[in-house]
Amino acid sequence: MYRKPVLKVRNLYKAYKNGGRTHLILRNVNFEVYPGEFVAILGRSGSGKSTLLNLIAGLDRPSYGHIYVDGVDTVYLSETELTRLRREKIGFIFQDYNLIGSLTVLENVILAMEAKKMYSPSQRRKAALEILSRVELLHVAEKYPSELSGGEKQRAAVARAIAKKPSIILADEPTGALDTKTKNQVMNLMEKLNKEYNTTFLIVTHDPEIAKTSTRQLYIKDGEILQATTITP
Repeated sequence: MYRKPVLKVRNLYKAYKNGGRTHLILRNVNFEVYPGEFVAILGRSGSGKSTLLNLIAGLDRPSYGHIYVDGVDTVYLSETELTRLRREKIGFIFQDYNLIGSLTVLENVILAMEAKKMYSPSQRRKAALEILSRVELLHVAEKYPSELSGGEKQRAAVARAIAKKPSIILADEPTGALDTKTKNQVMNLMEKLNKEYNTTFLIVTHDPEIAKTSTRQLYIKDGEILQATTITP
């Protein structure tokens, strides 16, 4: 039976001009990600992996090629349409958390649902509390991000990303600011949510230990995908 990819990247190139010279950041990148996968993109700093994630998210435009999210070619979308796509189809987890400091943890999660117009106000609160329970953050639901530890902030970011039930979650070095113990806890959490919710994850990292939790690894070097490895349980 044919499986439709949630993400498809075809013949992708990205170049920047600097001082009259053209620098090719990504070249002929091709890959697919399917529903429920937990995929890691590995590469050294400067290899092009964060640029790739920004292109997938529609935060930057490719020089050439196509990116399909749920079958929609994002290359042809307007900025307004890209914003809607991000709001409805893509969840984000950042290294620096990007939680809204003026909102409580609970309000941060509810806001993600509001942006997608999910549920009624009372249902949003109930659903958000259920998610916070899943990530073991009920005890800090009414606290602000500044009152949380690094690990709690990242778990809150994971809860916010998964709250709107996106087609795919993009994570850019999600454990880069965490110590080893907390890093493992956050990765175990994402792996658990991937299995329980069948949520698709695409994680950019330079840490091979993090990538071990993935079901598939893509290696990028000098802007090219060199190797793909499937990990079987």
